[in-house]
Amino acid sequence: MAALSVRPNGAEDVGYNAPDYPVRTRDGDLIRFVGYAAACHWHEDFELLLPVQGGLNYFVNGARVYVPEGCAIFVHSRRLHYGYAHAQQDCRYRVLLFHPSWLGRFAPVAAAVDHLSADGSADDLLLTPEADGAALAHIRAVCEGGGAENALDALAHCADDVEWQALRRMTGYVMAHYAGKVRLSDIAAAGAVCRSRCCRIFRDRLNQTPNAYLTAYRLDRACDRIRGGAQITEAALSSGFDSASYFSETFRKVFGLSPSRWRDALQRK
Repeated sequence: MAALSVRPNGAEDVGYNAPDYPVRTRDGDLIRFVGYAAACHWHEDFELLLPVQGGLNYFVNGARVYVPEGCAIFVHSRRLHYGYAHAQQDCRYRVLLFHPSWLGRFAPVAAAVDHLSADGSADDLLLTPEADGAALAHIRAVCEGGGAENALDALAHCADDVEWQALRRMTGYVMAHYAGKVRLSDIAAAGAVCRSRCCRIFRDRLNQTPNAYLTAYRLDRACDRIRGGAQITEAALSSGFDSASYFSETFRKVFGLSPSRWRDALQRK
């Protein structure tokens, strides 16, 4: 039996292929799940699942879609979902999870799902060979090895230039050091570039400043800690914010409500 690592609130603990790089690839088959069905779960990451032998059904936020062999399903961030057998038949598949901040690194995939990621009300998208051939070929290239190096090599091939490599090192530095003091010069040094070039790379590749990326990552980590039961002050300080008041101010600007109201809304679901 295969089991997902799912927290009490239904969130999956996603184990990335590399600790500084928010991507996971793996192979699976439904026969290893009890009843040929995975546990219902959600995660912050986008999910792309590609059946390679047989098809499967997918439950996404109450709707059901059949994904035949040769197609793929793209599931939006934070949607309840799971795959299960079609007519109790096994399905072998490859799955790719990646953080929303990295959608732009998957250029052919991004072109196919851009309208979905921009539409917060949409839950999923079925990719077919007829309409999304380039995207499906790219998904196969990324997923085929299933290991960290294969995934990283395929992604590097997508954007094979020194600035992409510098960006990977700089975002990796942020992910490793976000809880402490992080200066622009530190981020730039991680990428072996000057501060002005660091800012330009972030602007060109991620459409945001290094500081905005750092703040967004800190907010994401703080939210994850609050979901796990941490107090707001504890979550703020352990995620790199100087004070709970600054965290609350920043949180309100981004989400439009206070951290306490956001936590209360989560608990009512």
